[in-house]
Amino acid sequence: MTSVPVPVDHNPSERPETLVAAASGQLHAKTTVHDATAAREDPAARVRSFAETDYRRVVAALAAWTGSFAEAQDAVDEALARSWERLDRGKAIDNLAAFVTTCAMNRLRSTSRRRAVFLAKRHLLFATDRTEPDETIERRLT
Repeated sequence: MTSVPVPVDHNPSERPETLVAAASGQLHAKTTVHDATAAREDPAARVRSFAETDYRRVVAALAAWTGSFAEAQDAVDEALARSWERLDRGKAIDNLAAFVTTCAMNRLRSTSRRRAVFLAKRHLLFATDRTEPDETIERRLT
């Protein structure tokens, strides 16, 4: 994913549209948009607001990247649960959409790396050729 710089005239007090920012590479782990009213909101209200406004766009952007809608949806759901727990403990999240997108993307990257390692090493885990003919096994059992 290539990084696209944020425009110079970008006002940091405005909340960026998640899909546009995610698709253009403008959402990064260090991207924070300070919203004083969002920090005081109830965690359930913030998660509900995200689910109503940004959830589908984040899932769609990640599904386009991963090629699997189900994997993207699972990753976003897990990231949303983590953000809810974090908010419930009183920790601040400046931009919930960026936080969820980053967490979900990290999970998808980890899954992709694990899958690549498994595919490269699976020949070491499973024996592909037989060591004994079937008739020898049948003789041992009788």
